[in-house]
Amino acid sequence: MYFCSQKPKCHQNCNCIKKDLENCTAELETEASKLIILSLYRAPTGDFNRFTENLDDTSKYLYKPNAELLICGDANTDYLIESNRKNLPLLLTTYNLLHK
Repeated sequence: MYFCSQKPKCHQNCNCIKKDLENCTAELETEASKLIILSLYRAPTGDFNRFTENLDDTSKYLYKPNAELLICGDANTDYLIESNRKNLPLLLTTYNLLHK
């Protein structure tokens, strides 16, 4: 559910790739701005490498230079594993996505 002072255009898409990546996307567009919201989930038992590959593919598909992209959800990332600490932040930085 969302509330908006202007009537936005809204498009939704949901996708599930086993336990590696489940995501749902909503695109909201007003005359002033465009926002793409990606909600994601990765099961703790899902393959982390496939998760990052699928997230990269999804981000490439969703990327639009004139839109804001908001990613939220639960990636169940074990940061005690060094490659996880490096790979996910590197991927997000590729799309200029930073935690603020």
